[in-house]
Amino acid sequence: MTDRAPAEVFPPGEFIKEEIEARNWIQNDLAQILDLSPRLVSEIIAGKRAIMPNTAKRLADAFGTSAQLWMNLDRTYQQGKVPAGSEVSDSAAPQHYRDPATGENHHHSLKAKVK
Repeated sequence: MTDRAPAEVFPPGEFIKEEIEARNWIQNDLAQILDLSPRLVSEIIAGKRAIMPNTAKRLADAFGTSAQLWMNLDRTYQQGKVPAGSEVSDSAAPQHYRDPATGENHHHSLKAKVK
């Protein structure tokens, strides 16, 4: 059996950069359009910050795409960061986070743990 190399995953920021360049915008233009801080936009583009649902909706509106596209890109990237061969288990412990774009609190009932 041949070992398969995992596909390379890219942070959604790579796609955001392409969209910005296609429109001859700069990051500050996008930050203003999204009504987000330039720092937050920079962190998302750099792959240092996950895309939250509200931010995905704003990106969709700005680029004429769907929010689901941005959520899927981010989920794929986050999953790709888990080292190959790592076991991932679900915990019933709730996970709370605050969306930096809106300040809204969110709740997830499952939390992934890497062993």
